[in-house]
Amino acid sequence: MNAPSTSPVIQPSATLDAASTQTLNVNAIGRRISAGIIELIIWFVLFIIASQIFGSHDVLKTVSTTTNSAGQTVNQGQKLTYQSNLSGVPMLIFSLTVLAYYVLLEWLAGGTISKLILRLKVVGLNGQRISLKQALVRNLLRLIDDFPYFIPYLTGLIILNANTNKQRLGDKLAHTLVVRK
Repeated sequence: MNAPSTSPVIQPSATLDAASTQTLNVNAIGRRISAGIIELIIWFVLFIIASQIFGSHDVLKTVSTTTNSAGQTVNQGQKLTYQSNLSGVPMLIFSLTVLAYYVLLEWLAGGTISKLILRLKVVGLNGQRISLKQALVRNLLRLIDDFPYFIPYLTGLIILNANTNKQRLGDKLAHTLVVRK
């Protein structure tokens, strides 16, 4: 016998969708984080490939030295650093490709590849498929949800954890939810 679920759920109200009786399970934070990590890895690899083809890249070799008490220069080792850069039109095209990936897949398929693999789905507050406008609003606000950029999605995660519906800012303004299938 299954124990009753303590996961937050959304009961569609009369103002959202009077005909719907669906209960939406929005407690999927671990899956959302996993999906986000998968997407970040995929886009990081694609960025490196794009910068190899359309941008600039360099491998820097640095030698660390010090002077000992006898005044002799001592080699402490070598360090290789890889730098990759994508700017201008190639960066604009890459950024628009990323945006199109999220918007089109969430609009047409209900989620990105990683969300679908992890059995998550992006839906409207009524539990139905989202519109193109909702997908666009939701994903344009990733710029804010992703801040600070050195810790991706920290702001989104804080906002998501601060509300019952587990919505990041993009979800709130687009009136969407990420639910378990």
